[in-house]
Amino acid sequence: MKTALQELIQWTIENAFNVEAQDGTTYIAIDHEEMRTKFDEWLEEEREQITNAVKYGFKDATSVNPDVSFDLYYDETFNDDV
Repeated sequence: MKTALQELIQWTIENAFNVEAQDGTTYIAIDHEEMRTKFDEWLEEEREQITNAVKYGFKDATSVNPDVSFDLYYDETFNDDV
């Protein structure tokens, strides 16, 4: 599973395209209107992920060193590879 931010980054990478200006400069562009259709979905995912992190992270912290449990929760729940 990826975090909502990781999904946004991946979507951006997959949907970016090059635009060449009249002076020959190349820019990377993203269709904002297309991206906008995904915002609500990502926000809802983020809300659910935060809720679960609090719910399960605190539960795990009661039986494990708190300095380790939140990192462990993240590492076990989310894939860092974008």
